[in-house]
Amino acid sequence: MKSVETLPKRPQTMPLIIGIMMASLSFTNLTGLRIAGTAVVIGIASFFITKVHERQPYAGSGLDIQALKDNFKDKGIWLWIALPLIIDAVSIANSKLFLQFEIRQIDRGPVPRSISIRAGLIRRLWNLMKGT
Repeated sequence: MKSVETLPKRPQTMPLIIGIMMASLSFTNLTGLRIAGTAVVIGIASFFITKVHERQPYAGSGLDIQALKDNFKDKGIWLWIALPLIIDAVSIANSKLFLQFEIRQIDRGPVPRSISIRAGLIRRLWNLMKGT
């Protein structure tokens, strides 16, 4: 018979219940309720409650300040920090280059969708016929 120390640990029910509750709350936007953000609050609170309850140190959890300093010294992390900013800049530049008509329509205010699409198509066809 195996000793108690070699048996695999039974999964705890509280993290499972919290995970199911967070998943179900995150899908409430599909039903029209606006309470999906509470899933984040529940997750953060349960993280700290679990750490205190199990008496685990914060060193391996990503909240250790010294470990954060060491991670920021690594040059590879800066790419992952800057990459969303670079992608946002490229996206804005592409929209300025290729979606100028649509941006002007948005600046003018709400226009019925069918009118703006028709006006854009007519204007583009006219420009093609003129050769500009």
